[in-house]
Amino acid sequence: MLTHGFKDDNDDYCSSCGGNGDLVCCDGCTRSFHFKCVDPPMNEGALPDEWFCNVCLSNRNPRREERNGCFGPLLDSLERKNPVAFHLPKEIRDYFENVKTGTEGEYEEGIPPKTK
Repeated sequence: MLTHGFKDDNDDYCSSCGGNGDLVCCDGCTRSFHFKCVDPPMNEGALPDEWFCNVCLSNRNPRREERNGCFGPLLDSLERKNPVAFHLPKEIRDYFENVKTGTEGEYEEGIPPKTK
């Protein structure tokens, strides 16, 4: 992204989950993503010469006609957004027993308690 004649650096964290590591950078904005956090996930070896996140892609190529049906507007909206990791609010994490999350509140699959 060009601003006042110089190129802005892309983020050094994943815009979806907030983590760092090997990231694919959007060529239309400063967002970066893990290869597994983009929708659909990418293989590191299959990186195209130019890649745009869902937001930039939908701004560059807007959908000409809306989808019909009760889920049409929802699907159109989801297509224009980038994936974001779900984080449970702290009050929910603390209230329920056996809810396992990471340090940032990201849901982690826990082992269910054994029944007798």
